[in-house]
Amino acid sequence: MRVDVYPTHLTITSPGGLPEPVTLDNLRFQQSARNDRLLGALRRLGLAEDLGKGIDRTEDDMAEELLRPPEFADDGSFFSVTLRLGGAVTARERAWVRSLVQEGRLDGRAAVVVVGVARDGSITNGEVRSVLNVDSVEARSQLQSMVAARLVAQLVHPAGKPARGHRDRWHAGRVMTRFFTADLHLGHRNIIEYCSRPFLDVDEMNGALVDRWNETVGDQDEVIVLGDVAMGRISETLPLVGSLRGRKVLLAGNHDRCWRGHHKGVEAATARYLDAGFDEIWQGQVKLRLGGKGVLACHFPYRGDSHDHDRYVEYRPADRGACLLHGHVHERWRSWGRMINVGVDVWDYRPVADHELADLVR
Repeated sequence: MRVDVYPTHLTITSPGGLPEPVTLDNLRFQQSARNDRLLGALRRLGLAEDLGKGIDRTEDDMAEELLRPPEFADDGSFFSVTLRLGGAVTARERAWVRSLVQEGRLDGRAAVVVVGVARDGSITNGEVRSVLNVDSVEARSQLQSMVAARLVAQLVHPAGKPARGHRDRWHAGRVMTRFFTADLHLGHRNIIEYCSRPFLDVDEMNGALVDRWNETVGDQDEVIVLGDVAMGRISETLPLVGSLRGRKVLLAGNHDRCWRGHHKGVEAATARYLDAGFDEIWQGQVKLRLGGKGVLACHFPYRGDSHDHDRYVEYRPADRGACLLHGHVHERWRSWGRMINVGVDVWDYRPVADHELADLVR
């Protein structure tokens, strides 16, 4: 066996062609040993893996990482496989798909299909078979799984049946994305000057924050707000929450009336925030997964403040090495060490998607 390493690819060549009845067309589904006695002895000694799993694993693992598929060649005298570096996807697409796999919404083998349908708008069963090198039954199974995860949907006409001429065509569905944000300070007039926000008055600021949120977030998306959503007369500003798209979770901050640090009236305030449009209210710190890694989320950073001294130190999480998503500091930094600020002042006054934050996780 010979292994040739090049700057752009790796080629492994084995002497002898493929044993009958294996061909390049049925390589994934057909198995045969060149020497049955040798294979039997190796398996009895525990030195051989399961028969025929190497091709499947190579193809599946490379597909899951959105790399180019392995290239097989057989000239009757030698059999070779070439593994090429890189793939035809962007870093953002790779991070997005990886988050879907980690959430259990996507089979890693079908990652390249989801990228394709997101780019082109639609795909057919035949195209799935070709891309994944599977039969029609497996292709339909993958499509049905993606339908269940709301990644694709079958084209239909108003009667609710598959559209004529498109019985086998599927289009991109609305993918649920998780967003983070913090420190909106709806209704807070002084925050405009304090943080140099580019708005003439509080009404313009409120309108811009609502508009940018709704331009970014879809109805099926989820937004986790890490505190300080509204200030001033919350009877006037809190109702704005109902006009924000998506499923909304508030992890309370020190300017939220429902924050446990206020001690009094928290229960009544919590009910008020839920009535305004939040689906859940969280307190303190929570553990989450981001980019395949465990992270913490809290309104407060490990250290640092929007003022000259650290306030609320008793409510801050202990730094034990985890990356921390937080708010509270406004425009002081976007990331500092293991701390990532999701506040609107450093993210163009709009929520930020988790796959964008994943690039900052250390």
